[in-house]
Amino acid sequence: MTPTIVTKTIASAWQLVRLVAARSLQPCCKLSLMCLNTTWTLVQVVSASRIHHQWLPDELRVEPFGLDIATIQELRRRGHNIKKRSPWG
Repeated sequence: MTPTIVTKTIASAWQLVRLVAARSLQPCCKLSLMCLNTTWTLVQVVSASRIHHQWLPDELRVEPFGLDIATIQELRRRGHNIKKRSPWG
């Protein structure tokens, strides 16, 4: 477990703790970047729907409301294998 302190201003600080195995730094980086580069709060970032592209098996995993229907249809038209999944994380 690796704590990461991210500060936008002196008044606001978050401690993001990687609760996943050491092999996955990506969620911590994504949370940090979303908090710093948007006006979203940490709660909004954590509760947002996720999408994940898996190389093997080649599929795009999508949480409910992660992508709109038009985007899903266009990705399928382009040959992507899309799996709708229950929320994870």
